[in-house]
Amino acid sequence: FKAKAGIVQVDIQWCGGCGFEDKFEEAKTLIDAYFNDAKEKKKVVINSLRDPGITGNFEIRVNGDLVHSMKTQRHGFMHNNPERISAVYSAIDKALKKC
Repeated sequence: FKAKAGIVQVDIQWCGGCGFEDKFEEAKTLIDAYFNDAKEKKKVVINSLRDPGITGNFEIRVNGDLVHSMKTQRHGFMHNNPERISAVYSAIDKALKKC
């Protein structure tokens, strides 16, 4: 993974066959709302990575680093877990500081 200068890439990979699109939208909305400053919003780019078929994935990567995984780390969904919300925000904040 190669980060673009001045940009924090947040990739949210989700299971298309499981109907997780709403969970992606909820996570995206939370991240957008937290980083709602116009300056920060331009730096945080959220990408939707829909898995074809049934994979059970709901993963969040910040500049390529896995920071949330429902399948491999049993984190569940981000939107209903304050600890995971905080961890994702912290990872994005850390990446922004490096921009």
